[in-house]
Formats: sequence, C-alpha cells, structure tokens
Amino acid sequence: MEEFRKAILIVRDPIVLTRTAEDFRWSKLVSGFLKINTDTAIREANNPVGVGTIIRDSDAKVLVVVAKRMEACYDPLMAEAAAILFGIRVVVERGLLPVVLESDAKGVVNMINLGSGFCYDIGAILSDISSLANHVEIPISCVPMKANEATHALVKLVFLSFEDSWWHDSCPFCLESIIRSDCFA
Repeated sequence: MEEFRKAILIVRDPIVLTRTAEDFRWSKLVSGFLKINTDTAIREANNPVGVGTIIRDSDAKVLVVVAKRMEACYDPLMAEAAAILFGIRVVVERGLLPVVLESDAKGVVNMINLGSGFCYDIGAILSDISSLANHVEIPISCVPMKANEATHALVKLVFLSFEDSWWHDSCPFCLESIIRSDCFA
C-alpha cells in the first residue's frame, strides 16, 4: 500500500497533484546524512528579521538549533534567502556534512536551483548560497510549510530576545512537542 501511495504522487513542476499525510511531516534521511531546516520571520515594527536553523540526524535527533536576530530591512524573499545562507554557513563552519537543506520558501528554492534571480536585489545572497552549496554539495529542496513547522516556531523566538540563541543536542523546551509530533505522528 505504501508503494502505491508513493506511486500516485504526480509532480509537475511546481504543482503537486496528490499528497499523503506523510508529505506534510519531517521526513527521515538515508543513514549518515543530516538535514537542515531553515525559516525566517519578519516583525512589522522596525523590520527586524529572525532566521533559524534546526539540524537533525537521519534518526530525527536534534543536533543543533540556532536562532538569530538580524536588524535588517529585508523583504520576505531576501529574508528567506538569508535564512538559507545562514543555515548553510552553520553546517559548513562546524563540518556537519553531508547534509540536505529544506525550506518552505518555494520561490527562493526555485531561484537557487534554476540559477535565476541573480540580477535582482536578492542576487548577491543567491550567488553566495549557490557557490557555497555547490562547493560542499548541499542539495536544496522545498517542503510544505507544515513540514517546516518546528523551524517556523523557532524563528518567532528571536523577537523575545536580542541575543543569538544556540542549543547543542537539544532544543528549546517550547519546541520539544512540535519536534516530537513533527517526526513521529
């Protein structure tokens, strides 16, 4: 039955015609790989941007959680691109490879993977993402927002503090139930 369910997923770029409940959850990886989920949030007043990254192993164990507040006037696309670049830099600087990266920012992911958008304001960030991701072979894919729920909740925390927040081998208490249900529901 599971093979049948996967077989009926018909993907036409970029529309998914049929989805199962599992498609909206964090999905496990091949053993030995890590997964980075990134997201962003923008606060209307003064436009601070929150970027966040959750890094898990192939068994969904949380390895690193990072939330960073940026005082920038980014539009939503630039903020999502900044979050992806931030996530890539975190894993590269810490040698957490091999990885795959997921974001719910479909427009940004498409621009990165198609090599387009480099002439717009977002171009410098996209160029940095592409060269860094290609250099260390990080595939970047888009997932539904529901599959990125934990990271979305994480980035909202940055508006409660002015400091960058890091967790190693754990996560904020307020995210534990989201992460647990995200992976094992």
